[in-house]
Amino acid sequence: MQTSKDSFKLFLGPFKSHASLESAQAEASSENEPILYNSNFWDFLKNDVQKNAYFTADYSFTTTREQFFQFAGKSRREPLNRPTSIDKIDWQAPTKIEFKQQYDWLQEQISNGKLVKGLPIALTQSTANIASHLPTILEKLTGAETANFSYGFWNSTSGMVGYTPEILSSWNKNNSELTTMALAGTWRKNLSNTVPNFSDEKNKNEHNYVIQDILNQLKSFLLKHQSDTTVVELPFLFHLKTNFTYFCDSIKKFVQAIQLLHPTAALGLFPRTLELAQEFSQFEIQKNRQQFGAPLGFISNTEGFMLVAIRNIMWSADHVRLFAGCGVTNQSSFEDEWQEILAKQDSVKKMLGVES
Repeated sequence: MQTSKDSFKLFLGPFKSHASLESAQAEASSENEPILYNSNFWDFLKNDVQKNAYFTADYSFTTTREQFFQFAGKSRREPLNRPTSIDKIDWQAPTKIEFKQQYDWLQEQISNGKLVKGLPIALTQSTANIASHLPTILEKLTGAETANFSYGFWNSTSGMVGYTPEILSSWNKNNSELTTMALAGTWRKNLSNTVPNFSDEKNKNEHNYVIQDILNQLKSFLLKHQSDTTVVELPFLFHLKTNFTYFCDSIKKFVQAIQLLHPTAALGLFPRTLELAQEFSQFEIQKNRQQFGAPLGFISNTEGFMLVAIRNIMWSADHVRLFAGCGVTNQSSFEDEWQEILAKQDSVKKMLGVES
């Protein structure tokens, strides 16, 4: 898990799952040992059911980017003798009908005044032995500095790896600060569109909904600073971003913030309605999204870091899946949103070297 421009946190298994942070900490090797947190997107709907989202590892340590390359068996100073992409991945086209069913449901709720924003998703998948190509993917993913944070979680047969521009929350006990961000609104890069369209009201409104959601959810926390909204440039996309800093003086408050924030309006429904979230989660593709868009990170007595698991691939045996989502409002055009889905999936394939 990349935690800054040149810092990575590594966890080595075997891993043991725990139903609570307290249970994990009781079995940790030291009182400041970081506990890995790895959940599914819809777990927040199951608060009455114990879920094993906390993991203790045999070892955990922090590395620089160079050390990570050495750990992966390849130094940046050495020439790459492996291919920079994986051949023969025959990606199936995402199902437009499945996407439109979610889109139409969201527009119906928006028309009825129950929602102003939601996020439908689409899936492309293929057969491929991703595990055998993982070193190539990691080299491709972490070889250049971008505004993204790379991450992964895997064993010998299944896993997830990707990059994300979105941090759900980070915390440092030394300064009692918790940070989070609103990241929403997307512009696609192409030869005719090399800069964002700053007059685009749809993207600006979509971003403002995420800002409102964060301010609503963390209203019990002391807000220390809210930044101006800026544009984040990624290799293939642009996004709007606004940073927030809150006062947070304990691990208990940090965990509470994670639970309050997920899913932000960038990934979920806005306004938040438990009944509509339950209904939306019953779409078949939503049932099968697993970790896509869920919090992934670590928690310790002195610090915490939780990213949003988007822009990834997930695999098991010889099967690989790639989800993408887009923000839908009353200003949305179905075809524009569908093109955004395709652009996001294409960007993941290029970043990870898993193109067709």
